[in-house]
Amino acid sequence: MITVQIGYPQQTITLSLDIGSSDVWVNLQCSTSGWASFCGSYPQYDPTKSASFVPLSQALNLKYGIGAVTGAYATDNFVMGSGQTIKKLQFGGASASTRMFAGIMSVSWGLGLGTGYHNIIDQLALRGLTKARAFAIDLGNVDTASGSIIFGGLDTKKYYGSLIKNPIIPFYQSPDGYPRYWINMTYFGVTFPGELPLNFTPLVYAKPVIVDSGSTLSYLPPSLVNAMLPYFPGWVSKGGGLYTIPCSFKNVPGTMDFGFADKIIRI
Repeated sequence: MITVQIGYPQQTITLSLDIGSSDVWVNLQCSTSGWASFCGSYPQYDPTKSASFVPLSQALNLKYGIGAVTGAYATDNFVMGSGQTIKKLQFGGASASTRMFAGIMSVSWGLGLGTGYHNIIDQLALRGLTKARAFAIDLGNVDTASGSIIFGGLDTKKYYGSLIKNPIIPFYQSPDGYPRYWINMTYFGVTFPGELPLNFTPLVYAKPVIVDSGSTLSYLPPSLVNAMLPYFPGWVSKGGGLYTIPCSFKNVPGTMDFGFADKIIRI
């Protein structure tokens, strides 16, 4: 979740940060949102109280993996971080949503790919607030209550090891033909304490996967999951391709290993 200010005078709202889609949208009516009680627990944007709000004659129709949003587009001033302001940012005002618990600030592809207009990632670069259409996300971990996002660069104190460039798969070569952050996963395995890494992928392997901050789960091909499960006795199928393993594994100092090009990330 990310806190931003919108309108004049500024109204503070909280949005879900998503790198798997391209539009910014806000809930205008909690009663018609996908989760009314959750929506109502946060401050909401009221366009009638903003002198800089401008409605657009363009319908909003967005579909996600498990939800949808309808409404209309508009423009208003948008403020993030330490006061960086994007004036007249185009965003969606949701009049109704299905299975969506909050508004979304999306930072995926913009004009010409993800949207028909300059989205927030475009605007930051066009207005000179960043030098590139780039960002870095610190998700934190189970022991921290917050993370961070940096636009136009990265914080070298937030990681260790070296970085690599990993090509993004063009949308016309991706599995769903949609412009997302598709990259190839080249390795998957696990490492138990005092043992050699277990590799569940062939020597030559490239599986397109989506990097998406909007999901807390890793979705893997059935062949990899089936190869991994025997090493986690007590696993239970919850249906729909979801599995749980005993909580005792949380205290085992091993890792799950994800490979991208020649870099393996051990979690």
